[in-house]
Amino acid sequence: MNKKIIIAALLGAAFSISSAQEVSAFDAGNMDSANPYGLTDDEKATLSNKRSVQNIEENMDNVSEQLQGLQSLIESMSARMNKLEQRMNDIETKVNGGISDSGVSLTSLKAYVDETRDIQDKNYKNITAALNKLGAIMDK
Repeated sequence: MNKKIIIAALLGAAFSISSAQEVSAFDAGNMDSANPYGLTDDEKATLSNKRSVQNIEENMDNVSEQLQGLQSLIESMSARMNKLEQRMNDIETKVNGGISDSGVSLTSLKAYVDETRDIQDKNYKNITAALNKLGAIMDK
């Protein structure tokens, strides 16, 4: 008899616990619905906190995506700037006497041009002097 009473008490307790968690036919108290109603104050606070957390998570996701976009943009701009800097250094090296594509430095070319100009000036003076002497001989 004692066993029957204990079993009946356990079944009654189990039944009362299971019926306490039963959802309303009209979804009253269901916090997962779009517009829940019939909530207790604690459930309302929990729902408010849940929605706040969801909004914060969405904002964090948006900020994270924007941050990744900015990082990608900065990396591409940095790579582009490095390429431009390298090109500028190459041009500067060529202009300031570096090795040109043919392997001859610009300063050596300038020296060769100056030397050739000096030789041409000397030759011009010699030719002019020779022509003046020839002209003087012809005039006699």
